Amino acid sequence: AAGPLSNVQLTGTVSSPSVSASGVTVAKLNVPLAWRDGVLSLNGTSALVNGAPVSVSGSVSPLKGQLALSVTSQGLTAKSLSAFVPGLPKIDGAADLTAKVTGSFSNPQVQLSAKSASLALDPVSVKGFWIATDQKLSVQDGVPSSLELAFGADRLVAAGVPIDSLTGKLNYDGQSVRFSNVQGSAGGPLSLAGSVRLSDLALDAQAELVGGDLAKITKLLAPGMVSG
Repeated sequence: AAGPLSNVQLTGTVSSPSVSASGVTVAKLNVPLAWRDGVLSLNGTSALVNGAPVSVSGSVSPLKGQLALSVTSQGLTAKSLSAFVPGLPKIDGAADLTAKVTGSFSNPQVQLSAKSASLALDPVSVKGFWIATDQKLSVQDGVPSSLELAFGADRLVAAGVPIDSLTGKLNYDGQSVRFSNVQGSAGGPLSLAGSVRLSDLALDAQAELVGGDLAKITKLLAPGMVSG
């Protein structure tokens, strides 16, 4: 076709039984696409990404560096996400996810929510877990340099210590996960703050408990980090 690329109109379907690159395996790929006025429409796209079913709809404007996409997935695992979130530890369990990504390639606005009935990372297990965010990201080489999330859980059990009605905020920077404004109940009102280094899961945290059993909370944190 002659003329500027933005004037070309194309429709078609891209499909593949399996393709792998940079630690990501995409199977059963089906991409109905349409190119019109410099915009690539991807409505009805589906695939298995590292084993997790993913559906995508929306559009990408590569000439302008803009996108507007909606993504849903069920049964996401840590293995599914490991290529996208470097340093992510092995977590047992799966989560369902919905996301909207709009704006520029390098600084997209991301609205994301995910939930899981059950997750476990020994010695921690979580029931009724959820995360959510609505923020503008800085993306380098396809990976966000940082990510801030609100989270909650019906119950978290760590080293045999149960914490109920847990809520708080997480900040991921590629090397560690910082947690702040964490509130819950462990026989009394509990507040937590600190960080976990992803390379060796080293914990640096402080806690305050009003009532409840301080001895149990001390099992989770280094001596001197608990008050109440």
